[in-house]
Amino acid sequence: MKARFVAVVTALAAALGFAGAPAATAADTYALTVTVLSGTGKPLSSELVEVWVAGSDPSVDANSDGIPDARVAVGNTSSEGGIQFRAIAEGDFTVRVTSPYDWNATYDAPVTIAGGPVSISVIDQHVATVSGTVRDAVTGKGVPWAEVSGYSTGSNSYLDARADAKGAFTALVRTATYSVQAVADDYRTDNLRTTITVHDGADLAGADLRIYSTSWVGGRVTLGGKGLDSLVWFGDVPSHSSPTGVFHEQVEPGVSVSPWVESGSSNFRTYLGNTVRKPDAKKVSVSLGRSVTNADIALVRTATVTGTVVNRNGKPAKRATVEAQSVGRAGSAKATTDSKGRYTLRGLPSGKVTISVWGGTRAVPAHGVTTLTAQQGHKVAASRLTLSRDAIAYGRIKTTGSRVSKQDVTVTTSKGVWLGTFRPDAEGWVGVAGLSAGTYYVHVDGSNLRKKVVVKAHTVVDFGVISRGKQVTVKGVVRTANGQPAVGARIAVVDSHGTTYGVVRTNAKGAYSLTGAVSGRYTVTAKPKSGTDAWTSASVTVTKGRALTQSLRFGKGATVTGVVLNSKGKPAIGVRVETLDGRSAKTNASGVYAITGARAGRTEIRVSDPSYVGGYRDAYTTATAKAGRTVRAKTVSVR
Repeated sequence: MKARFVAVVTALAAALGFAGAPAATAADTYALTVTVLSGTGKPLSSELVEVWVAGSDPSVDANSDGIPDARVAVGNTSSEGGIQFRAIAEGDFTVRVTSPYDWNATYDAPVTIAGGPVSISVIDQHVATVSGTVRDAVTGKGVPWAEVSGYSTGSNSYLDARADAKGAFTALVRTATYSVQAVADDYRTDNLRTTITVHDGADLAGADLRIYSTSWVGGRVTLGGKGLDSLVWFGDVPSHSSPTGVFHEQVEPGVSVSPWVESGSSNFRTYLGNTVRKPDAKKVSVSLGRSVTNADIALVRTATVTGTVVNRNGKPAKRATVEAQSVGRAGSAKATTDSKGRYTLRGLPSGKVTISVWGGTRAVPAHGVTTLTAQQGHKVAASRLTLSRDAIAYGRIKTTGSRVSKQDVTVTTSKGVWLGTFRPDAEGWVGVAGLSAGTYYVHVDGSNLRKKVVVKAHTVVDFGVISRGKQVTVKGVVRTANGQPAVGARIAVVDSHGTTYGVVRTNAKGAYSLTGAVSGRYTVTAKPKSGTDAWTSASVTVTKGRALTQSLRFGKGATVTGVVLNSKGKPAIGVRVETLDGRSAKTNASGVYAITGARAGRTEIRVSDPSYVGGYRDAYTTATAKAGRTVRAKTVSVR
């Protein structure tokens, strides 16, 4: 490659008569010093310098040793830009400099060695110095140890440098226009590139680069004021905190996040803002190049209930199933007793809790129940539970036309309070234990058959045999309020005692068919799968052994709207609001709800928070719905 250069040659030869000129060696060799400089006089290190016999063929290698015969010396310049060859014979030579900064461009300089050492300087006009500082785009401070890189597509040249502890960098480059970028630990890799132009014969100073640091959200997880090693979740991304609870996770600038922690059954899932409810969680977002370090989360503790279970003889009940159910709010737990009848229930919210234990056999189950008040962050001991503490009622069910083991049997109090639904064994035997003295009814579900059972404390009562006849089919077509087939409607045939054998859904033509009725008065109920129609029902009489056809049509539904607020008077977001007929909606960000398809008439409205254990307690209000119209219910407050 032909390139511009400036060569300065100094010959110190005795023949010129200078005092002190060194004498030639026996072989008449002298030192040759080559210095390579940039166009602005900066020494260029790592330049490849070769000394060739002038006019020679560089490809000749007579002895095949890989060294061209005409090359008499080779080496690289030092950090001062120079190299000295100590023994070059007299003669005419070509000094060839290959520049790594100039895409291996070569610079040839003729030199004659005659009677003394020679010094030659080669100036590369196409190389200059670029200097600047890599700075934080937000704080303006230097970024230590940043890596600077750039490229020039026009000349296939590159720029590479490493900043010092203060972010300053210097690089020797070929003169060209570069697209430059800097990267560093804890800084973004997609920072914008900067364009710089380096001209022949001029260094470029002040080529500062600004980069944005990665954005982080950090904080500390605590339990009772002490740091806790745990997983902190950012959506589906986990971040492991330190043993002292400190965490931080890289996030995308401008995107709102709400980290949460779930740490064992003794603590609720807790969101930023120290709430157990996701809709109430605080959100945090960071701007480009900035971070948040105070997203602290204090875990909310659950309540724990312990106790023991014994059988009627007072001995520990092993492997009994113990269940806890919060009253008036979401919350449940389940455990199995150990060899000493002990159990521990965790994960419960504060408030009244019903504790039930189940044992015995499938046909004759044993049962015990107690209540207590749980308190979050505390362990409460329940009173001892006794299986089959009171009376047992049992008997036999017989069925015609179907297997008895598929027939549900429900036990209620004399006031209609449901106690449980059971299925007989293959021979029809079924029983219930743990009954207090009183009057009960044993229902053969969906058959209009029931039997009154009176029990005394600590007795076993045989209620005898209940025979159910052959089931018949109730069928029909359900239509919408507009007369169209009601697809997917839920159909139940309920007997006069409020029990049913099963439910079905209508097909694409709105038709249904349900086999389960026996004889007597029934109510056929139909509830739409969706939409604004209201559910409907029809009273029918089934004659023993005869099928029945009953079609129904939905009426126009009402819309019930309202607002739910929390104890601070702010919107209760994401709570469930439902009418007695099963129509429901969730509150929006303003605490507003709108229930469509409500049946006309006065209805009780229940507000609950089933999705969040430890969330809001149940609350109630009423409204009078009017078909085809919108009514507003009273504002409800939850706590």
